[in-house]
Amino acid sequence: MFLVALVLFAINVLPSVSVQTLAGESVVLPHDLHQPAVFVAGFTKASRAETEPWAQRLRADSRVSAKVRIYEVSILDGVPGFLRSMILKQMRSGIPPARQTQFLIVTDGVDSWKRALDTAGTDDHASIILVQPGGAVAWRSYGPLNEPAYQDLFRAIGGIK
Repeated sequence: MFLVALVLFAINVLPSVSVQTLAGESVVLPHDLHQPAVFVAGFTKASRAETEPWAQRLRADSRVSAKVRIYEVSILDGVPGFLRSMILKQMRSGIPPARQTQFLIVTDGVDSWKRALDTAGTDDHASIILVQPGGAVAWRSYGPLNEPAYQDLFRAIGGIK
C-alpha cells in the first residue's frame, strides 16, 4: 500500500499556471522552478492558523532552506477585485519585502491547485506539497504542523537529488 501511495504521489504534477508574487512579479509554475520547492498553501483566512506555523518552521530550519525554496501560497478564490486590492495591501504591509517574492497570490486555476494539493475536504486547513523542479509532487500533507508530518517532509527533502 505504501509503495502504491508513493507511485501515485510521484505522478501528480503541479498545474501549469501563471501567478503573481506579493512583490508584483509574474511567475509561471512549474516552468520557473529551478530547484525543489515546498508550497505552504491556504484557501481561507482561517487556514492562516495552520499555514503560518508550517512556513515559520520551514524558514527557520536551515537544513530545509538550504535544499528547497519555500513558497507561501494565498489562494484568493472568489474575492472581488475591490476587496482583493485591500487584502493585498494589508498582506504587503505585514510581510517583509525580502519574503514577498516567495509569497504567491493565486486568483486563477484554483481547481487545479485543489487537485494538486489534494485538499481532502475543508479549505480551512494548510496544504503542504514538496515539488520537484519539473513540477512532480514528491510529498504532501494536510492540516496543522505536527512533528511526525514535519519529520516526514524532512526525510522527503533529504531524498531529493
